[in-house]
Amino acid sequence: MCVHEIPFITWHRPYLVLYEQTLGRLIQNISLQYTGDDAVSYRSAAQDFRIPYWDWAVDSHLPPSTTWPEITISTPTGKERMANPLYSFSWPDYPLNHESDWFPTSDDPIFWNFTGSQRQLDDDGTLLQLNTSALTDKYSVLSKTKDFDSMASTNNRGPSLEDPHNDIHVNTGRFMQNPVYSAFDPLFWLHHANVDRFFALWQAINHNTTYQTQPANITSGTFTQAKNTWMTADSPLTPFYQGDGQDMHTGRSIASIKTFGYTYPEINDWSMSPEHTRQLVIRQVNQMYGPYKIEIKPGRTTAIPYRHLQRQRRERDALNAERQYYVQIGVDRSELDLPCTIKVMLGPDILAGTVNIMAMPAIGRTNSEIQLNRAIKQLTQCVEDKTVVPLLESKFRLEIRKFDGAVIPLETVPSLAADVQSVDVQIPETDDELPDYGAFITSYPKIGRPSHGYAPSGKGENTSSRLSYFRKTWNEILEMIRW
Repeated sequence: MCVHEIPFITWHRPYLVLYEQTLGRLIQNISLQYTGDDAVSYRSAAQDFRIPYWDWAVDSHLPPSTTWPEITISTPTGKERMANPLYSFSWPDYPLNHESDWFPTSDDPIFWNFTGSQRQLDDDGTLLQLNTSALTDKYSVLSKTKDFDSMASTNNRGPSLEDPHNDIHVNTGRFMQNPVYSAFDPLFWLHHANVDRFFALWQAINHNTTYQTQPANITSGTFTQAKNTWMTADSPLTPFYQGDGQDMHTGRSIASIKTFGYTYPEINDWSMSPEHTRQLVIRQVNQMYGPYKIEIKPGRTTAIPYRHLQRQRRERDALNAERQYYVQIGVDRSELDLPCTIKVMLGPDILAGTVNIMAMPAIGRTNSEIQLNRAIKQLTQCVEDKTVVPLLESKFRLEIRKFDGAVIPLETVPSLAADVQSVDVQIPETDDELPDYGAFITSYPKIGRPSHGYAPSGKGENTSSRLSYFRKTWNEILEMIRW
């Protein structure tokens, strides 16, 4: 089972490395079977093999190569039609047979009779694209989140890499929704290679904080660690050993991709200083994912008095500023029927974003930050409080749906909290800069009430949810006072 919570981002790096090493050896062995004119090219390609990544931040349609049930390949003995290994993984007959005790039927009756991994999508993944959060949410992980612990996990508030990671898992469906089985789907590896790439991009931008800084309580536990284990950057990432075969890898030991001798197209960290690499990565992140169209204006050589420069800078800052509205969603997973999706809506028709929660871990708190500006601009082009606040007060809705589409009533989830906020953002003037998020954050408590639930029947508001939330918070305060 794959690890989540704070170690999620670090644990998967050696997992990917082990997979690449194992698959690479198999590919090299197969290449030795080719003869004739093709032998040299196949062996050269085998030596250069690296696992590919699927950049769902640019296009969350499924890669075409993963949607074909069968393919034709050139084998050492000629052309051959075969099952596409990127489409599905077929279970071996043993130990997955009905006489085996390796995989008991009682825990997973839904999956027991499947002959291989399955997804639940349309042919090209259009539904996946519609149901995943906007590109701006993914960009904000790289541009806004500055501390490792917030970036790594949905345990903390703010944009995190675990959020878009969960989007893909939940919306792909079937086996990808459950960490116990998800690695059997070949799509898992294309997906997680891109998660690791985003992790490496974030590390290049924030090169002074590349590993966990605060101890974290792992509420769900793993196969090798008990529930509620406290982990730090020096805790073992079992079962992955370092090169000496003696010591386990840790969050600190895997912090640099140089340790494993690989990189990504955007990162040239072997011949540049960390700061130079940072500037190069920021430029490419802005060009690939940035929501702002940045015009590079020619420099001027005429001397300008300092007081005029100050006035021009103030005018420029006013023109290049944008008020960004977003909502912080928080919920206790134990109150939900997992996997599920929390939808942030503006009225019944406009989807602002989604919080997708996987089947595991089943306990602990999930947090997510959803950008609202894209949805707001479908209703008005005036992004100012005087227009936006009344609009959100009347339109903001939350909706929770199970995997089968059934609605989870908001009153059954008292821990659900939604805090709508805004911040003034300075838009960068060049591709070498990131947006400057202001220090002053405005909250709108009237908008983010969980009572703003959109029921398909159009009936009623959920006030008991809000009351339960306040009672719970008040009881927690009383406990703190007694302590």
